[in-house]
Parts: sequence; C-alpha cells; structure tokens
Amino acid sequence: MISFQQIDRMSLLGFIRSFCFSTLLLMSLYLVIEVFTLGRHGRREEIYLYLYIVTSLPRFFSYSLSFGLMLGSCYYLSQCSLSGELTAVSSLGCSLLRFIRWILLTAIFCGLLQFIITEFLTVPMRAKSNYFKAQYSSLNPVKPKTQLYHSQNIRIEQGFYYIHLLNPSKKTIEGGFTYLQFDKQDRPIVFHEAESGFYQSQTRNWVFRKVRSIYFKSHLEIDRIEKKEQMSIRLHPDFLLFFLSSKPFNEMTITELYRQIQTQTKLGIRSVHLTLEFHNRFTFPVLCLLLTLTGCIIGAFYCNPRMGGSMAQSFIFCVLISFGYYALFSIGLSLTGHGLMAPQVVSWGPVLIYALVTWLLLQGSRK
Repeated sequence: MISFQQIDRMSLLGFIRSFCFSTLLLMSLYLVIEVFTLGRHGRREEIYLYLYIVTSLPRFFSYSLSFGLMLGSCYYLSQCSLSGELTAVSSLGCSLLRFIRWILLTAIFCGLLQFIITEFLTVPMRAKSNYFKAQYSSLNPVKPKTQLYHSQNIRIEQGFYYIHLLNPSKKTIEGGFTYLQFDKQDRPIVFHEAESGFYQSQTRNWVFRKVRSIYFKSHLEIDRIEKKEQMSIRLHPDFLLFFLSSKPFNEMTITELYRQIQTQTKLGIRSVHLTLEFHNRFTFPVLCLLLTLTGCIIGAFYCNPRMGGSMAQSFIFCVLISFGYYALFSIGLSLTGHGLMAPQVVSWGPVLIYALVTWLLLQGSRK
C-alpha cells in the first residue's frame, strides 16, 4: 500500500525534473536569441559577449521561471494522465489538489525566489550587462548611457518649471528653461526665461545664462522686464532630488523605485516606466503560482485520452498562453506610451485575465 507521503515525494521529484528541464530549455532559447542578435552586430572582442551572457543569466532565469513552471507542471501532469497514474492515485483517495499541493508550494517558493533574484542579482548586474553589450556592439569603447530628460513640465509649490533638455550626470540644462514663480495666493510674481544653465555644487544654486525676467504686479500687470547675461537661482530641493538621480529605472530596487515615483508625482512628472517596473516586480512572482496551476489543469484534464486530448494538444495550449501573455503586455505597453492606459492596468491586467482563463479551464474540465 502506497502512503500519501510516498505519493507527495513522487509527485514533487517528478515535477522538479520536468520544471528544471523546461526552465533550462527556455533559458537556452533566450541565450541563443541574444547571441544570434548580438552576433550580427558584434564588432569587438568576444570577451565582451561572454561577460554580457554571464551578467545576463539572472535576467534570463527571471524571464524563464514562471513559464518554465507552467511547462514543467503541464508536462509532468500530462505524463501522469497518459500513464494512468492520476487514476491510480485517485483510487487511493488522493484528490488532484492533494496530489499537486507540493507542486503549488514549490511555485510559491519559486515566486519568492524570483523576487529575491530580481532585487539582489538582476537589478545590480543590469548596468554591467548593458555596458558589456554596448562594448561588444561598438567599434569604439563606449561609456554607459546617461539618462536624459526632454521637455519636462514640473509643478512645485513655488511655481512651474519647464525644461527642454536636462543631463543629470553633467547637471546641465540645454535648449531653454522657464520658471514661473507664485506667491502664497497662487499669483505670479516673476517669470524667468533662460537659454541654458548648470548646477553649482558649492552654492547649491543653478546658474542660468542669457536670462530675461518679467516681474508682475498684484493684478497681473507687468512691472518691469530685466535682461541679464547670467543669473543664479536656488530651486526647490525636490527639483534637485529628482534630477540628480540619473539611475535608469531597470537598475533601481523596489525602495528606490517607490521613492522616485513619489518624487516625480510630487513634481508633476509622469512616471509611467517607473510605475510599470514597480508593479512588474510583484506581478511576475504572482504569475509563478498562477501559471503553475494553469499547467496542472491543462496537463491533468486536457491531456486525458478519454477527453480526446493528447500531450501535443497540452503543449500547444501552454505555448499559446505564453505568447498570449507577451502579446497582451506588448499591446498594453504601447497604449501606456500614448497615455491611453494606466501602467497598473498593463501590469495586473494580464494577470487577472489569466486568472479568469485558469478558472474557465477548471470549469471546462469538470464537464
């Protein structure tokens, strides 16, 4: 007589073998695509390609984990369904949920592992990975790209700022800068226009060149207009806090993302990519559990010969689900870029849709 502990051990070991094979297969696929893409444009020493691959392995693992769990669970449950093991286990009084409980617990553990790997491995190594990729693809040595801010409208309690082009690493403003200052009754006091500017670390002031200042009276009447070749202005501290942080969003930790989002919200600056990255750090671990459950349902019920299913059919289901997720996410990302959809919807929308799909598959399997 087989005990439930032996059944648990059998299901867990069988699933882990399938899961490891599926994840390694997906990682290899990512690796081949990256090497092929870079190989077409590679112009420098191959050592940079090898370093790029090594520093990108945590990222490849994070991308492959959730769908590796789905394919692994689907393949293992398909084997159990075709060999009659599920029927045999059911005759012993072990339900399907009892049979896959350790598989689902493994998926929860993998979700936490993905979060930790992304936070402490993928994010810190992202800058190095991008640097090695740029070095391999370029004829000449290149420096890591700096983040530029173009045409930003900012609202702070003191007034409005408009920046044409700002380089946080150089702490310079080019192409124009305007600043409209208000009093406590939200009435304009002065309007400054400048051609360019730079930040002085010693005085913590911004020095602007070719400045025209328009001063207003209490009833919006122009008091006077002044022109100066150079003017020093101390801007709001939050202005510096935002712009002097030039770290790309995909190289930020959860805490850094949250603080940056709060700062940009206070400044009135859109934080679409930051918000999207912040929510994706949570949705991808949730997908680990959700897609594992989906794979179990497809493998256990839709591969059953009595229902007219097969392993090929189950595999096609999983592939369609994988491509469907990327399609939904890509469409949402495009709509977000045009301001037609909130980044929270882009992150959590596909998760909710796949939760509905999983529920529908479960309902269909009971018929």
